Amino acid sequence: MSMKQKQKILVVDDDENVRKALCRWFEANGFSVDFAKDGESAIEKCRQGGFDAVTMDYSMPHMDGREAALAIREDQPSLPIIILTGYSDTGVEEITSAHVSVLYKPVSMRTLEEEIVRLINSCQC
Repeated sequence: MSMKQKQKILVVDDDENVRKALCRWFEANGFSVDFAKDGESAIEKCRQGGFDAVTMDYSMPHMDGREAALAIREDQPSLPIIILTGYSDTGVEEITSAHVSVLYKPVSMRTLEEEIVRLINSCQC
């Protein structure tokens, strides 16, 4: 899919190993990638703009993925965000919309990529 070579993804995860693995995978599959280690950093990076989508872990210290996603939505309501969680009772489902998705771990990288592309395509006018 040639459109993904132009797409810039922000990977947000406090686990360095997971973050690095996601970044490597996306880069190897033609995406431009940046990362943040926590929700606060993700909000700042998103305020600077330039991202086509965000993948965010739900469980992070200080500010969870739900709180960070809500803050990002205030500034950029149509920025696609995918929250990754291993928990079914997070309350994160309440913020799902046309531009916010929740994927439950374990999730394949192919499924994650497909969801990112779907959300990006649904946001393009």
